[in-house]
Amino acid sequence: MKKVIFILVGIVFFGLSVVNFSSCKPEEEIPEDTTKTVLNEQTVEDANYTTDVFIDVVADVLVSADENDTKEKSYSTTCATITYEPTVGYPKTLTIDYGTTGCDINGHLLTGTITATISDRIRKEDTEIAISFTDFKVDTLEVNGTMSLIINSVDVITDNKIDFTTTLTGCSLSMPSGDISIAGTMDITWNLNTLSDYNDDTFDITSGNLTGTNRRGKSFTATVLSTLTYTVECSTIVSGELQMQTSDVNYPATIDFGNGTCDKIATVSTTIEIQVGNQTFTQNYSYEITLP
Repeated sequence: MKKVIFILVGIVFFGLSVVNFSSCKPEEEIPEDTTKTVLNEQTVEDANYTTDVFIDVVADVLVSADENDTKEKSYSTTCATITYEPTVGYPKTLTIDYGTTGCDINGHLLTGTITATISDRIRKEDTEIAISFTDFKVDTLEVNGTMSLIINSVDVITDNKIDFTTTLTGCSLSMPSGDISIAGTMDITWNLNTLSDYNDDTFDITSGNLTGTNRRGKSFTATVLSTLTYTVECSTIVSGELQMQTSDVNYPATIDFGNGTCDKIATVSTTIEIQVGNQTFTQNYSYEITLP
Protein backbone atom coordinates (compact mmCIF):
# COMPACT_ATOMS: atom_id res chain seq x y z
CA MET A 1 0.00 0.00 0.00
CA LYS A 2 1.70 3.24 -1.11
CA LYS A 3 -0.10 5.14 1.59
CA VAL A 4 -2.90 4.16 3.88
CA ILE A 5 -3.07 6.83 6.53
CA PHE A 6 -1.14 10.03 6.96
CA ILE A 7 -1.40 12.71 9.60
CA LEU A 8 -2.31 16.13 8.22
CA VAL A 9 0.79 18.15 8.97
CA GLY A 10 -0.70 21.57 9.39
CA ILE A 11 -2.97 24.41 8.42
CA VAL A 12 -1.51 27.59 6.89
CA PHE A 13 -3.53 30.79 6.66
CA PHE A 14 -3.18 32.80 3.47
CA GLY A 15 -5.12 35.66 4.95
CA LEU A 16 -8.48 37.19 5.67
CA SER A 17 -10.45 39.42 3.32
CA VAL A 18 -13.76 41.12 3.96
CA VAL A 19 -15.91 40.80 0.87
CA ASN A 20 -19.07 42.66 1.76
CA PHE A 21 -20.51 44.95 4.38
CA SER A 22 -22.89 47.88 4.37
CA SER A 23 -24.36 50.66 6.47
CA CYS A 24 -21.38 51.00 8.79
CA LYS A 25 -19.41 54.05 9.76
CA PRO A 26 -15.90 54.44 8.27
CA GLU A 27 -14.25 54.17 11.68
CA GLU A 28 -16.05 50.93 12.59
CA GLU A 29 -14.04 47.74 12.40
CA ILE A 30 -15.52 44.42 11.35
CA PRO A 31 -15.20 41.97 14.23
CA GLU A 32 -13.24 38.79 13.59
CA ASP A 33 -14.87 35.60 14.87
CA THR A 34 -11.81 33.33 15.07
CA THR A 35 -13.62 30.72 17.17
CA LYS A 36 -15.91 29.77 14.29
CA THR A 37 -12.98 29.62 11.90
CA VAL A 38 -10.99 27.34 14.20
CA LEU A 39 -13.96 25.01 14.64
CA ASN A 40 -14.30 24.72 10.86
CA GLU A 41 -10.56 24.02 10.52
CA GLN A 42 -10.81 21.12 12.96
CA THR A 43 -13.78 19.63 11.14
CA VAL A 44 -12.06 20.00 7.76
CA GLU A 45 -8.99 18.21 9.11
CA ASP A 46 -10.94 15.33 10.60
CA ALA A 47 -13.44 14.80 7.77
CA ASN A 48 -10.87 15.14 4.99
CA TYR A 49 -8.38 12.94 6.80
CA THR A 50 -10.90 10.18 7.43
CA THR A 51 -12.31 10.28 3.89
CA ASP A 52 -8.82 9.98 2.44
CA VAL A 53 -7.99 7.02 4.69
CA PHE A 54 -10.87 4.87 3.50
CA ILE A 55 -10.56 5.83 -0.17
CA ASP A 56 -6.95 4.68 0.02
CA VAL A 57 -8.00 1.36 1.57
CA VAL A 58 -10.54 0.83 -1.23
CA ALA A 59 -7.95 1.54 -3.93
CA ASP A 60 -5.39 -0.79 -2.38
CA VAL A 61 -7.83 -3.68 -1.98
CA LEU A 62 -9.17 -3.40 -5.54
CA VAL A 63 -5.75 -3.08 -7.13
CA SER A 64 -4.27 -5.94 -5.09
CA ALA A 65 -7.20 -8.24 -5.95
CA ASP A 66 -7.20 -7.34 -9.64
CA GLU A 67 -3.46 -7.91 -9.84
CA ASN A 68 -3.98 -11.46 -8.57
CA ASP A 69 -7.05 -11.98 -10.80
CA THR A 70 -5.45 -10.91 -14.07
CA LYS A 71 -1.67 -11.24 -13.60
CA GLU A 72 -1.48 -8.54 -16.27
CA LYS A 73 -0.16 -5.48 -14.47
CA SER A 74 2.55 -4.67 -11.96
CA TYR A 75 1.86 -3.16 -8.56
CA SER A 76 4.73 -3.37 -6.08
CA THR A 77 3.86 -1.04 -3.23
CA THR A 78 4.48 -2.44 0.21
CA CYS A 79 6.47 -4.77 2.40
CA ALA A 80 3.23 -6.41 3.48
CA THR A 81 2.49 -10.08 2.96
CA ILE A 82 -0.40 -10.38 0.48
CA THR A 83 -2.37 -13.61 0.10
CA TYR A 84 -5.33 -14.36 -2.17
CA GLU A 85 -7.01 -17.69 -1.49
CA PRO A 86 -8.19 -20.20 -2.55
CA THR A 87 -6.09 -20.53 -5.68
CA VAL A 88 -9.06 -21.79 -7.72
CA GLY A 89 -12.64 -20.56 -7.49
CA TYR A 90 -14.60 -17.89 -5.59
CA PRO A 91 -15.26 -16.46 -3.12
CA LYS A 92 -11.68 -15.54 -2.31
CA THR A 93 -10.12 -13.89 0.72
CA LEU A 94 -7.54 -11.17 0.19
CA THR A 95 -5.26 -10.51 3.15
CA ILE A 96 -2.84 -7.59 3.37
CA ASP A 97 -0.76 -8.32 6.46
CA TYR A 98 1.75 -5.82 7.83
CA GLY A 99 2.66 -8.06 10.75
CA THR A 100 3.29 -7.10 14.37
CA THR A 101 6.64 -5.40 13.81
CA GLY A 102 5.15 -3.46 10.92
CA CYS A 103 6.19 -1.84 7.67
CA ASP A 104 7.67 1.62 7.32
CA ILE A 105 5.55 3.27 4.62
CA ASN A 106 6.33 6.91 3.84
CA GLY A 107 7.63 7.47 7.37
CA HIS A 108 4.69 5.79 9.15
CA LEU A 109 4.69 2.39 10.82
CA LEU A 110 1.83 0.18 9.61
CA THR A 111 0.86 -2.89 11.61
CA GLY A 112 -2.01 -5.35 11.59
CA THR A 113 -4.18 -6.67 8.79
CA ILE A 114 -6.69 -5.60 6.14
CA THR A 115 -8.99 -8.46 5.05
CA ALA A 116 -11.36 -8.51 2.06
CA THR A 117 -13.83 -11.24 1.12
CA ILE A 118 -14.48 -11.12 -2.64
CA SER A 119 -17.42 -12.92 -4.27
CA ASP A 120 -16.07 -13.01 -7.85
CA ARG A 121 -13.63 -11.38 -10.24
CA ILE A 122 -13.12 -7.64 -9.72
CA ARG A 123 -13.88 -6.99 -13.38
CA LYS A 124 -17.36 -8.50 -13.20
CA GLU A 125 -20.71 -6.80 -12.60
CA ASP A 126 -22.36 -7.51 -9.23
CA THR A 127 -19.15 -8.70 -7.57
CA GLU A 128 -19.36 -7.90 -3.85
CA ILE A 129 -16.47 -7.13 -1.50
CA ALA A 130 -16.48 -6.93 2.30
CA ILE A 131 -13.49 -5.26 4.00
CA SER A 132 -12.56 -5.44 7.68
CA PHE A 133 -9.57 -4.64 9.89
CA THR A 134 -7.72 -6.62 12.54
CA ASP A 135 -5.43 -4.62 14.85
CA PHE A 136 -4.71 -2.37 11.88
CA LYS A 137 -2.76 0.71 12.89
CA VAL A 138 -0.65 3.46 11.45
CA ASP A 139 1.78 4.51 14.16
CA THR A 140 -0.53 4.68 17.20
CA LEU A 141 -3.72 5.32 15.22
CA GLU A 142 -6.17 2.42 14.96
CA VAL A 143 -8.64 1.85 12.10
CA ASN A 144 -11.95 0.10 12.85
CA GLY A 145 -15.25 -0.67 11.15
CA THR A 146 -16.35 -2.43 7.98
CA MET A 147 -16.68 -1.46 4.34
CA SER A 148 -18.68 -3.04 1.54
CA LEU A 149 -18.31 -2.60 -2.21
CA ILE A 150 -20.41 -3.69 -5.15
CA ILE A 151 -19.33 -3.53 -8.78
CA ASN A 152 -22.10 -1.74 -10.71
CA SER A 153 -20.71 -1.93 -14.25
CA VAL A 154 -17.62 -2.78 -16.28
CA ASP A 155 -16.77 -1.33 -19.68
CA VAL A 156 -16.97 -4.57 -21.67
CA ILE A 157 -15.35 -3.04 -24.77
CA THR A 158 -12.13 -1.69 -23.28
CA ASP A 159 -12.23 -3.42 -19.85
CA ASN A 160 -10.58 -0.32 -18.42
CA LYS A 161 -13.42 1.42 -16.57
CA ILE A 162 -15.18 -0.02 -13.52
CA ASP A 163 -18.03 1.70 -11.67
CA PHE A 164 -18.72 0.70 -8.07
CA THR A 165 -20.37 1.88 -4.87
CA THR A 166 -18.66 1.69 -1.50
CA THR A 167 -20.44 1.87 1.85
CA LEU A 168 -18.76 2.64 5.17
CA THR A 169 -20.40 1.23 8.29
CA GLY A 170 -19.25 2.03 11.82
CA CYS A 171 -15.86 3.17 10.57
CA SER A 172 -13.61 5.08 12.93
CA LEU A 173 -10.07 6.26 13.52
CA SER A 174 -8.84 6.13 17.11
CA MET A 175 -6.01 8.47 18.03
CA PRO A 176 -4.59 9.92 21.25
CA SER A 177 -6.46 13.21 20.77
CA GLY A 178 -9.84 11.49 20.28
CA ASP A 179 -11.84 9.32 17.89
CA ILE A 180 -13.22 10.24 14.46
CA SER A 181 -16.19 8.28 13.11
CA ILE A 182 -17.57 8.20 9.59
CA ALA A 183 -20.35 6.42 7.67
CA GLY A 184 -22.07 6.74 4.30
CA THR A 185 -21.68 5.90 0.62
CA MET A 186 -19.58 6.97 -2.36
CA ASP A 187 -20.00 6.24 -6.07
CA ILE A 188 -16.61 5.75 -7.68
CA THR A 189 -15.25 5.09 -11.18
CA TRP A 190 -11.95 3.24 -11.42
CA ASN A 191 -9.99 4.17 -14.56
CA LEU A 192 -7.39 1.55 -15.47
CA ASN A 193 -5.37 3.80 -17.74
CA THR A 194 -2.73 1.42 -19.10
CA LEU A 195 -2.44 -2.32 -19.54
CA SER A 196 0.94 -2.66 -17.86
CA ASP A 197 0.92 -0.59 -14.67
CA TYR A 198 -1.56 0.24 -11.89
CA ASN A 199 0.40 3.25 -10.71
CA ASP A 200 -1.14 5.56 -13.32
CA ASP A 201 -4.72 4.52 -12.47
CA THR A 202 -7.21 7.05 -11.14
CA PHE A 203 -10.38 6.82 -9.05
CA ASP A 204 -13.13 9.39 -9.69
CA ILE A 205 -15.50 9.88 -6.74
CA THR A 206 -18.49 11.13 -8.70
CA SER A 207 -20.87 11.45 -5.76
CA GLY A 208 -20.82 10.86 -2.05
CA ASN A 209 -22.51 11.73 1.22
CA LEU A 210 -20.73 10.96 4.46
CA THR A 211 -21.59 11.74 8.07
CA GLY A 212 -19.50 11.42 11.18
CA THR A 213 -18.18 12.95 14.37
CA ASN A 214 -14.92 14.77 14.83
CA ARG A 215 -12.41 14.37 17.67
CA ARG A 216 -14.47 16.67 19.90
CA GLY A 217 -17.60 14.56 19.41
CA LYS A 218 -19.29 17.12 17.13
CA SER A 219 -21.12 15.87 14.05
CA PHE A 220 -20.17 16.74 10.48
CA THR A 221 -21.25 15.96 6.93
CA ALA A 222 -19.10 15.70 3.81
CA THR A 223 -20.67 16.04 0.37
CA VAL A 224 -19.03 15.79 -3.06
CA LEU A 225 -19.69 19.04 -4.95
CA SER A 226 -17.72 18.15 -8.08
CA THR A 227 -15.95 14.92 -9.01
CA LEU A 228 -12.98 14.16 -6.78
CA THR A 229 -10.08 12.49 -8.56
CA TYR A 230 -7.74 10.27 -6.55
CA THR A 231 -4.54 9.06 -8.25
CA VAL A 232 -2.67 5.91 -7.28
CA GLU A 233 0.64 7.60 -8.09
CA CYS A 234 0.00 10.55 -5.78
CA SER A 235 -1.99 8.50 -3.25
CA THR A 236 -4.38 11.34 -2.55
CA ILE A 237 -7.11 13.47 -4.14
CA VAL A 238 -5.74 15.91 -6.73
CA SER A 239 -8.86 17.69 -8.05
CA GLY A 240 -12.53 18.35 -7.36
CA GLU A 241 -14.47 19.97 -4.52
CA LEU A 242 -15.82 18.63 -1.25
CA GLN A 243 -18.10 20.51 1.14
CA MET A 244 -17.85 20.08 4.92
CA GLN A 245 -20.54 21.10 7.39
CA THR A 246 -20.23 20.87 11.17
CA SER A 247 -22.77 21.06 13.95
CA ASP A 248 -20.56 23.65 15.66
CA VAL A 249 -20.98 26.26 12.94
CA ASN A 250 -23.73 27.12 10.48
CA TYR A 251 -21.17 28.02 7.82
CA PRO A 252 -19.95 25.21 5.53
CA ALA A 253 -16.37 24.95 4.32
CA THR A 254 -15.50 24.06 0.73
CA ILE A 255 -12.28 22.19 -0.04
CA ASP A 256 -10.86 22.75 -3.54
CA PHE A 257 -8.29 20.04 -4.28
CA GLY A 258 -6.85 21.82 -7.31
CA ASN A 259 -6.51 21.15 -11.03
CA GLY A 260 -4.94 17.69 -11.01
CA THR A 261 -1.40 18.56 -9.93
CA CYS A 262 0.11 16.18 -7.39
CA ASP A 263 1.14 18.91 -4.95
CA LYS A 264 -0.77 17.60 -1.89
CA ILE A 265 -2.22 21.07 -1.35
CA ALA A 266 -5.90 22.02 -1.14
CA THR A 267 -7.58 25.37 -0.56
CA VAL A 268 -10.35 25.71 2.02
CA SER A 269 -12.80 28.58 1.85
CA THR A 270 -15.39 29.57 4.44
CA THR A 271 -17.71 32.57 4.51
CA ILE A 272 -19.27 33.58 7.83
CA GLU A 273 -21.67 36.29 8.88
CA ILE A 274 -21.42 38.25 12.12
CA GLN A 275 -24.27 40.32 13.49
CA VAL A 276 -23.33 43.49 15.35
CA GLY A 277 -26.39 45.47 16.41
CA ASN A 278 -28.49 45.92 13.31
CA GLN A 279 -25.54 45.37 10.98
CA THR A 280 -24.41 42.13 9.33
CA PHE A 281 -20.76 41.72 8.45
CA THR A 282 -19.57 39.08 5.98
CA GLN A 283 -16.08 37.66 6.29
CA ASN A 284 -14.34 35.43 3.76
CA TYR A 285 -11.65 33.07 5.03
CA SER A 286 -9.33 31.19 2.69
CA TYR A 287 -6.43 29.00 3.74
CA GLU A 288 -4.37 26.07 2.56
CA ILE A 289 -4.12 22.60 4.02
CA THR A 290 -1.46 19.99 3.40
CA LEU A 291 -3.09 16.72 2.34
CA PRO A 292 -2.21 13.33 3.81
